[in-house]
Formats: sequence, structure tokens, C-alpha cells
Amino acid sequence: IDNVTVAGAILHYSVDWGTFVELAMIASRTVYNAQIPVQPNNSYVRYFISAVDNAGDFSQMPGDTSGRVYYYVVKDDGPSIKDIQYTWGYTYEGSGFRDFATTLEGVVMTDTMDWTNNYYIQEKDSMWSGIWVYDNVNRPNKGDWIRIAGTVEENYGVTRFSSITDYQVITPDYGVFDPVTVSTEEVSTSGENGEAYESVLIQVLNVTVTNPFPDGSGNFGEFLIDDGTGGVRVDDAFSSFDGNLDTTYKLNHTIEKLIGMGYYSYSDYKILPRGYDDIIGHVTGLKTGDPVIQKYRLDQNYPNPFNNATAIRFAVATAEPVTLIIYNILGQPVQTLFNSAVTPGAYDIFWNGKDNSGNTVSTGIYFYQLQGKEFSQTRKMLFIK
Repeated sequence: IDNVTVAGAILHYSVDWGTFVELAMIASRTVYNAQIPVQPNNSYVRYFISAVDNAGDFSQMPGDTSGRVYYYVVKDDGPSIKDIQYTWGYTYEGSGFRDFATTLEGVVMTDTMDWTNNYYIQEKDSMWSGIWVYDNVNRPNKGDWIRIAGTVEENYGVTRFSSITDYQVITPDYGVFDPVTVSTEEVSTSGENGEAYESVLIQVLNVTVTNPFPDGSGNFGEFLIDDGTGGVRVDDAFSSFDGNLDTTYKLNHTIEKLIGMGYYSYSDYKILPRGYDDIIGHVTGLKTGDPVIQKYRLDQNYPNPFNNATAIRFAVATAEPVTLIIYNILGQPVQTLFNSAVTPGAYDIFWNGKDNSGNTVSTGIYFYQLQGKEFSQTRKMLFIK
């Protein structure tokens, strides 16, 4: 609309994908108003506004309603996380509840040590079921079911719940949801489900590092992995690893399982592991041009002592099955780190200080043993909580 006089404005609304109904908006000085009739619970209401001035010029908000409309969902008890996140098939991926104050419930899926003043909650283990929370006051425990009051906002393309005004623990130790298994391609920038899994705990299996520096010389601590369907970025932004711009995850390294929150930043969808525990079975293999391994070797773990994660490197000279097992000081097996057939080469395995049940072990001395067909070697390490 130009600087002339607005001749009229119309509010167009649709309920549950029905035909758009037109309501003439009433002028009150420079403000035009119209009220959509009250709708039943769970109704999905879309709307947009058109206007014309006395020169015959036409305008519309949003400008292209094929990709975006304004909307809301009628909820007698307030919206769910899915109501806030779901895009209803439109290409615009912001929330229709932007700037809306409400109350949400869900399980705390991350620890406050993972990202300072930030955590994620989920209401289910499925698409559209998680949301990022910015909260610089409360310190929730992972696994608690909580109820929080705040405001929905868009933060550089990511829907976030912020300005927390109320915080309640509904069920302590409810337990976190298991990660949803996805392919690397479907949650990538070119995939169809990147937005759907935003802020949801997901996992990819049997992936290879295909690009350790996808940003070239502008290295931002991300690397690219692929399970054979197409690559997705991983952002190692968790607190204990944030800012590490080294090549921990090198070209052709393999990872048995990588877990993390779905995320979006700088025009790319990516996976955010919560910590070292989310990167399981990281193995380095023999690369073309590397010297041929002539003998078996089990190196001392590094760092040692350690209290978070430690790396164990070993080398094998022939193709054969090998095991790498952690034992406590009583000789009892604690964790099977590796049990697979390998080709000649050097391998890096990471241990996060947890046993086979996922529990953190006690402070103390532990032994790790590499066992092959005709080779066995044991070394000692110290874990400190």
C-alpha cells in the first residue's frame, strides 16, 4: 500500500483446510480490525490479509500465500510442542506461534553442562516433538518431566522457547526418550525431514567422515558424515568440546553410532551431539598411502588419567576379528569397546567411562585388553570422576 488512503482491507481465514472466508476489516483511524469467529478445540485456522488503496494498488500479507500463511491451532489447554513446531506443509519454517506466551511440558533431554543456559525438552520420540529452551535461571536435571511458561521466538531460523517465567518439575527421573534412528540424508540441508527433527534427539548409524572441514579455511568445528544416503553436518558445539577446531574426526574415519539434537544454523541443518557419550564407536582405518602395518600394537590411552573420555589406539597386522575389553581391578569385564573383524591398520577407539549398561564407572584403576587370534596385550589406566 502506498501513501494514499487505504480504501479497504479484508481478513481471509480458513478452518481445517476449508475454503477461505472473507471478513471486511473495520477501520479505527489508521488501524483495521476483524475478528475470526470462535472455533472448536483442535481447529487449525489459517489467515492472511489483503488491502487496496484509493489509487487501486493492491497489497497482501504474507505476500506469497503458497509458501506461507499466518495460522494458529485452537487448544483449550494450550498448544503442544508439536503445535508450535509443525509447519503444515508450508515452505516457511517459522512457528505460527511466534511471540506467543504459553506453557509447555516435556522431558529434559540434555544436561545443563552440555550447553550453558540452554536445554532441550521433548514430549514424544517423534517428529516435531522437541523444542530448544533458553533459560538462564533454572538448572533442570536430564530425565525430569517439567512444565515451563515462556514465549515462543525465532532465533536465526530456529524455533526457541525463551523468557521463562515459571518452572515446575512434574515427574522427577521420568527418563529421556530414546533417539529416533534416521538417515543422514533425510536430516540434511537437502533432505525432507531436517525441519521435522529440529530439536529432537536423533541418531545415525554406521557413518563415515566424508569431509572433516566442510567450511574450508573458515573452520567452525563442524564435520560432514554420510551413511551412504547423503551427507549431513555435525557441529561439535557441546561445552566440553566447544571451540575445538582440530581434526579429531578425520577423513574416512568411521563412527558406529552418532547421537544428537537436530539443529539449524548458518543455512544448514546439522546434528548436535550432547557430549562425547553421543559419539560411539569412533574408529580410524588404514588410508591409501599409509605405511603397511607390520606388527600388532596397543598404545597407552590418552589422556590418562581422565574424567570424561579417553582415546585408545591399536594396530593389527592381518585381517582378523579382534576384541577390546575394559576390565575393573577385580578382573571383571566392564565394557566391550570393540568386537569386530578388521583389516590391517591402525584404529582409534574412545571410551566415555561407562559400563555396558550405560552407567558411569567408579573412580579407580581399569585395564583394557586387546585380543586377536595370536596376540593379546593389556594396559592400565586411571578413571577419575
